[in-house]
Amino acid sequence: MTQNAVTKCASATLFLLVLLLLIALLSDAAYQFDQPPSLKETNIVFYMHDWQNGLNATAIPVGGSQKKPWSAVEFGTIFAIDDKLMVASDRSIG
Repeated sequence: MTQNAVTKCASATLFLLVLLLLIALLSDAAYQFDQPPSLKETNIVFYMHDWQNGLNATAIPVGGSQKKPWSAVEFGTIFAIDDKLMVASDRSIG
């Protein structure tokens, strides 16, 4: 390569680097806010009552370890749940 070609390549590289730096600085400035947006807090509370045995069971084991009993206290037991969501912790309130 001749000296002239090296100079042109270096100039083009320097131009692209300066352009990239300028774009990065401008895009960063565009995303700065004067004040952070105000956030609203929402509290959601619901109650589920699991009945794991009896006539109206709402949670039944559907999978687990083959060598251990399927129960709520055994690690790895998978339950299918069909719970009624309640507005209070008392089951009679509905």
